[in-house]
Amino acid sequence: MKKILTIMIIGISVIFLSCGKEEKISSIENSKKGPQLVINKFSIISTNAGKTEWIFYARKAVVYEDKNSVEADEIIIDFFHDKQEKEVSSHLIAKKGNVNTRTNNMEAEGNVVLSSENGNRLFTEKVRWISSTQKFFTEEEVRVEKKDSSVISGVGMEADLNLDNRSEERRVGKECRSRWSPYH
Repeated sequence: MKKILTIMIIGISVIFLSCGKEEKISSIENSKKGPQLVINKFSIISTNAGKTEWIFYARKAVVYEDKNSVEADEIIIDFFHDKQEKEVSSHLIAKKGNVNTRTNNMEAEGNVVLSSENGNRLFTEKVRWISSTQKFFTEEEVRVEKKDSSVISGVGMEADLNLDNRSEERRVGKECRSRWSPYH
């Protein structure tokens, strides 16, 4: 019923606007380029040569096929090892994110937490995953809590999946905490 009503409204609008200028008709056609799909409980899997590289989960996703883009809320991304596809090497959570479906590059934003299998954790507001280099990038403030309980803070960073090989563009500070501290 709702679909029929929508089709009728569009049809009547086209009839009325066909008497007007051609610009108005093209602007109506351009407004149709909204999302192609809206999906609740969304997931997408990226594979390479039959092996799973990552799985992207979201509470809600909006798919724009014409822009090769998926915009999502409340995201979780599991990244997998090259050698052992069933073992998660890193786990990312954030308030929102997007995936470029052509390049498999991703961006996560809002209370981003990236945990690696070796115990390192990254905290920031925004991070990008570049698929071709298999690295994370950010220009934001970062805080890395390492498995040895040391903490590194900086602005801007490039890192691999395990957060081992990383470079902070501008290191702000480093602090160490003992493992037995009751404050962590």
